[in-house]
Amino acid sequence: MSASHQHEPMSASMLAATASRSRMAEIDSPIETPCNKVCVLDAGSGLCIGCGRTAAEIGSWIGLTAEERRRIMAELPARLAALPHQPQT
Repeated sequence: MSASHQHEPMSASMLAATASRSRMAEIDSPIETPCNKVCVLDAGSGLCIGCGRTAAEIGSWIGLTAEERRRIMAELPARLAALPHQPQT
């Protein structure tokens, strides 16, 4: 590379494209989920009795970062423990 060849700063669109590719790589990898196919919301708490997530968390799960999902998943055991026990059918 010659001394006269300079690097230009990345434009906003280039930065967005790079971020988008990074985000797509994360989305293309398997997304860890606490879902166990027991999708029933507890009326009192608004939490799913199967996984402990809120309806908003469930709906936005695929759009969350891996870090955000891990943070929520760390909270789930305590949330589930606080739910009233459901009668077995």
